[in-house]
Amino acid sequence: MASMAAAAVVFVLIMLGSRVVRGVFTDFIFPWIKVDAGLRYAIGVCLSYFFLAVAFIGAITTIGLHWATLAVFMGAVGVGIGLGLQKLAGNFLSGLTILFELPIRRGDCVRIGDHEGIVHKIGARSTVLATRDNAFVIVPNSDVMEKAVVNWNYLDPKSRVQIPFGVAYGSDLAKVDRIVLEIVRGNPSVMQKPPPQVILKGFGASSLDMV
Repeated sequence: MASMAAAAVVFVLIMLGSRVVRGVFTDFIFPWIKVDAGLRYAIGVCLSYFFLAVAFIGAITTIGLHWATLAVFMGAVGVGIGLGLQKLAGNFLSGLTILFELPIRRGDCVRIGDHEGIVHKIGARSTVLATRDNAFVIVPNSDVMEKAVVNWNYLDPKSRVQIPFGVAYGSDLAKVDRIVLEIVRGNPSVMQKPPPQVILKGFGASSLDMV
């Protein structure tokens, strides 16, 4: 019992220390050297996984388990993966690949399959997207690696957004153009170069389709 308690203490202390170290890096060192926010998040998650592994090894060493026993345990885990945890293991490995390769980062606007939104979190098993409707979509990490991913912020944070709308037939299109541009230009997040545009896209059943 004493060894189990000591192992628990070692595990907790290492995990608490990992939080301090991660906080120092992500909140002070990385902002000071101007590391991208998405990259800061990815490195922070990798540090968490690293310290979790260190805490686990420290705990089992405190208990007194031999490496041979650990090898048997890992072999049993491997059998479990072979019997039914392939998907879980695949999602975890895909998550690590995402964090290292950075095809998407936290804060990116992306489309994964049929889902579109802002990357809210990249976890061990899944990636969470926040949609414009303030809903959260949980996408398995394997989908990010296997499906086509559209990332509007991959190399450049600037992107063009098309907002479709319709106006009644017979509307004064010059007035529509003027009103819409006035509203859009009043938004400080909209770039003025290149300037925003209003385009007649097509003729709908009951409206002029604009964008």
